This record gives sequence, C-alpha cells and structure tokens, in this order.
Amino acid sequence: MLYLKYFTAWATTHAPKFVAEPEEGTVFLTLTGRRFQPNHLSRLARDHVVAAGVAKRGACHLLRHTMATAMLEHDADVRVIQDILGHARLTTTQLYTRVSIRLLKAMHTATHPAATLGGMLGRDVTRDPPSTSAAA
Repeated sequence: MLYLKYFTAWATTHAPKFVAEPEEGTVFLTLTGRRFQPNHLSRLARDHVVAAGVAKRGACHLLRHTMATAMLEHDADVRVIQDILGHARLTTTQLYTRVSIRLLKAMHTATHPAATLGGMLGRDVTRDPPSTSAAA
C-alpha cells in the first residue's frame, strides 16, 4: 500500500521532531506532541462546526452521519460505508444512512406517475390541487 510506505517514511524521518517522550507509537499527536485523546478530537470538531455557523450539537456524530448520507446518495455500497464507520452490524450503519428528504423529493418527482401526468397538464399535480370549478 502506497499510504503505508509514505507513513512509514514520515514516521521515521519527521515524527521524532514532534513526539514528546515517552514515545508510544501514537499516530495522531496534539500540537504539544502528546497522544490525541478522543475527547480532544470531538472538541476540535465541535469548535470548527460552531465557527462554521452550524447550529447543531454533536459535531463528530454530525460529520459521520453527513459523510455516510453523502456517500449513500452518490451510490456507495452500504457495506463499504459500514466498514468505514467501523460498525460490526449492517443495521447500525443503516441508522446513519437514512434517505435524506432532498433525495426523497427528487426521486418522487422523477418517478411518481402524478409528476409525469402533471407535465402533460401543465401543472404539478402532486402540489397543485385540481380545479374546483365545475365544467358544464
């Protein structure tokens, strides 16, 4: 794997400049050269989400869910998403990959018979109610 080759080269050449003793083989380090703790990553992600103006809590979970949904919407296999997220069971991954409202609306518009009929009538029959005036 090419990534492993580059990582090994970096780890032997550059990492020692940043690592604080005792060196424990940690891959992700803070600016002070200490082990990156999961809560530290959560805090960093939350800070960036807040700075971006996103008014939602749960930054890391939000990013995981968004990534999984975007991949699913772009036809990624759900088993690949399961592997990326590290889920043992597919049912857990399926909670992350619920169909988005945007995709649901687009699919409805593209495939619903009433949407096709509406084009022939010159109106959106899925939104515009039929005329109530009686024709004599």
